[in-house]
Amino acid sequence: VAVVRVRAAVVHASGAVVRVSAAVVRASAGVVRASGAVVRAPAAVAHDAGKLDLLVRGYDNALWHSHFDGTSWEDWNNDGGGFLLSAPAIASRADGTFDVFVIMDDNQLYRRRWNGSAWNTAWRSIDGQGIWPELDWTAPVPEWPAPAAVARGGNKLDLFRHAPDNTLRWRHSDDDGVTWGAWQNLGGMLASGPGAVTLNADHMQVFAAGVDGALWHLTYSGGAWQKAGGKYDWRQIQTVGNGMPEGVSIASAPTVIAASGQITVYVRGSLGGLWQVSGDGSNWGEWRPGDPQDKSTTGPDGSGDALRFDGVDDHVAVPHDDSLNPNQELTVMAWVYLEDAEADQKIVGKARNGSGYV
Repeated sequence: VAVVRVRAAVVHASGAVVRVSAAVVRASAGVVRASGAVVRAPAAVAHDAGKLDLLVRGYDNALWHSHFDGTSWEDWNNDGGGFLLSAPAIASRADGTFDVFVIMDDNQLYRRRWNGSAWNTAWRSIDGQGIWPELDWTAPVPEWPAPAAVARGGNKLDLFRHAPDNTLRWRHSDDDGVTWGAWQNLGGMLASGPGAVTLNADHMQVFAAGVDGALWHLTYSGGAWQKAGGKYDWRQIQTVGNGMPEGVSIASAPTVIAASGQITVYVRGSLGGLWQVSGDGSNWGEWRPGDPQDKSTTGPDGSGDALRFDGVDDHVAVPHDDSLNPNQELTVMAWVYLEDAEADQKIVGKARNGSGYV
């Protein structure tokens, strides 16, 4: 999955994580509305000088694309075309260019390249081994787990895909995708599509939600995937007791970024919240809700995972937006510790001239 966090301005993007203006992307009822067009899970890639490319599978099941030049977003266009059954995955080896990988309506994996200003190839199939047979389906159009792609430097490309038997499949190219090795079964028991990242040309990490609701990862290093006891060494990143509340499980494919030797994984929890965990690939910190840089103050234990209010005039103000005028029922959930429950203490409210909702 990709992760979208609505912010006042473009702040950060890499792999498939992007924070963009509320005027550009708005989260609403489980979908994302971008510049008036309704889209699904986005994928993004960052370039030099703060430039971004954002791709999505639209409600017409075509590939839609928008570019941020460091100042403003271009209009959405669907010249990527295709008929997608999955969200896109992106791999970029050079500034301004990228390859996009999607699953089409024949249940096969396809690739197309953006050269910095236009698509310079047609969609090309890179499956062809019969692992994913063509399926008969009728409306509504199904949505398959998205693939993951990694560019490890030079002409190396790596692809990952959730197989019908819930294992993870991987194939590799040393010549920029001209030829591909056979799909290899990396095991696992997946409940989501994969998320993958590279730390250097000889080190990859791939992540996925397991059928047990936990997050699992596998490491590639020294020219091979790590094994233990003859089996691929999938390792769990602890959730409960490691920052995530009891009863919350992983409910999405992971989105993964890496910078300066540090890996950060983003997932959606089963209660709908965004969670993240960071580490070096072997040692992991605690799970945190959202982005710890979003905090305006720290919790009483200094953890930074909570906001503390003085009970007098402390508050968080959200500027007005038409999307905050709901025309149907909604639910707002918060974890709150009250030191004094006597006073009138609103958790969340919206009002004008004394009327509104709490």
